[in-house]
Amino acid sequence: MARGDMVDIKRIVCPIDFSEPSRGAVEHAVASAKWYGAQITLVHVYSTLLPWGPVPGIHGDVPTLPLVKPQDIIEELNRFSTSLGIEGSAELAVREGGPAKEIVRLAEEISADLVVMGTHGRGGFDRLVIGSVTEKVLRTTRTPVLTVSPQTRSAAANPPPYKAVLCAMDFSPASMRALQYALDVAKQTKATIILLHVVEGISDLPRATAHFNVPEYGAHLSQDAATQLAAIIPDSARREFTVEDHVTIGKAHREVLRLAADANADLIVMGVHGKGAKERWFGSTTSHVIREADCPVLTVRAEPASDADSIERVPS
Repeated sequence: MARGDMVDIKRIVCPIDFSEPSRGAVEHAVASAKWYGAQITLVHVYSTLLPWGPVPGIHGDVPTLPLVKPQDIIEELNRFSTSLGIEGSAELAVREGGPAKEIVRLAEEISADLVVMGTHGRGGFDRLVIGSVTEKVLRTTRTPVLTVSPQTRSAAANPPPYKAVLCAMDFSPASMRALQYALDVAKQTKATIILLHVVEGISDLPRATAHFNVPEYGAHLSQDAATQLAAIIPDSARREFTVEDHVTIGKAHREVLRLAADANADLIVMGVHGKGAKERWFGSTTSHVIREADCPVLTVRAEPASDADSIERVPS
């Protein structure tokens, strides 16, 4: 995926269910494809519905559900892409099975560099995608995922769409890899990069330790985080574009969303911890941010081998 130290996106997978959130996801996929010169693959995953037979304990006629025909879905995909003005420029794919599993499998098969997904769907994508399909994709894929919520602003007609990129840092391997993506995007688009670390749990301390100097401890943690943020990006990189360091105390997802709104961020980049790793940031912070952000959220998972690695400075 990388060309030197630059992000090089050549293949984008965009799952759709023909809903409005799908339309928004495709718009952002198209904007990214234009900027990177990438190929888009639109995919719809369905489950075959077999005719219902007799059901014990139920009297009367039981309705028969129609069989799903892949060709019908291809035709609908064509109509959908035509309505967005990208007919003929996107590859179309139809898969049968579990949506998350098939999306991840397709991304691996074509060596996709990015998956772009809406966060609300219907039909085969379940009632709330973020609670099912998107979460499963984020937990299992090694491919970065760009999520687009219903309230996300429309993609810019003329990319690059990013002027301010917020990168949420918890200094884990996942967030360090996310930082590399944020830096690469900032280099290519000349965007301001906003680093944010949130110190959590300070308000809960008095209940456990009444004698503890909470303000002093919070100040200590904040200063330590500020020192780490300042050291993470070399001076040579800071001379290439504007970097803002922010350390706040509070609930992580609230602080990420607040700063993103205050800075009018065009993109939020976050690390995702895989199953069995740190669940707090995914289960709480990441899911809240994905649901509520007014801009796209790029989630990057740490490479499996990097989980045991020590944190290192991002190379200049």
